Amino acid sequence: MAYMARLLTITKFESVTDNIRPFVEFQAAQKKFDLKPDSNVVILQVEDIPSYHVIFPDSGITFDEIIKELEGNELTLSEDTKMKLIQLIQER
Repeated sequence: MAYMARLLTITKFESVTDNIRPFVEFQAAQKKFDLKPDSNVVILQVEDIPSYHVIFPDSGITFDEIIKELEGNELTLSEDTKMKLIQLIQER
């Protein structure tokens, strides 16, 4: 069963709220991403469970890689989130 992931925010790391900042830092370490205050951070909220998924667009990740990463975590994107991520990837 796949869970739906919806866009919570696209922000700079320096603007990530204190309650989720440690999780973002943990995810950056897991993905070996060099997190800086001005790094772009995409935070997805997983429906039906109290969980988040973090994407670091500055890492050069492609949309297809994002989809594979999400599928590996049994997550799917809502249609509006897909469109926003495609736009974000195309703009960089």
